[in-house]
Amino acid sequence: MSTSNKALGISSNYPIFKLNNLTSDNIISAEEAKGNIAITGMVSGTAKVGDVVTVTVNGKNYTGKVAANKTFSISVSGNQLVEDKDKLIEVSIVTKVGNTTYRYTKQTQFKVDTTAIIT
Repeated sequence: MSTSNKALGISSNYPIFKLNNLTSDNIISAEEAKGNIAITGMVSGTAKVGDVVTVTVNGKNYTGKVAANKTFSISVSGNQLVEDKDKLIEVSIVTKVGNTTYRYTKQTQFKVDTTAIIT
């Protein structure tokens, strides 16, 4: 009887990414809601420069591409984020390895505090 030792691992065919906070504290303020907010992150795995990243906020899709430094930045209206009832965004990336297409999707929540500060 012969045996073989082979390492078992997780497939590395999938693109993955890490999302950054939407704002420094991940809470959208009244002032931040007035402008655009960048949804940013870094990709790894099989994600390639030029792969399309899609951000879905309040049922609307925003797209961007993976940059040369393996990051992405997609601008979304602060008002769209505030109007999102569940305060949940979905980010996905699709990449192709050979003839197979792989998708990685992640959801993240954020908070909103649009109360005005009176001084």
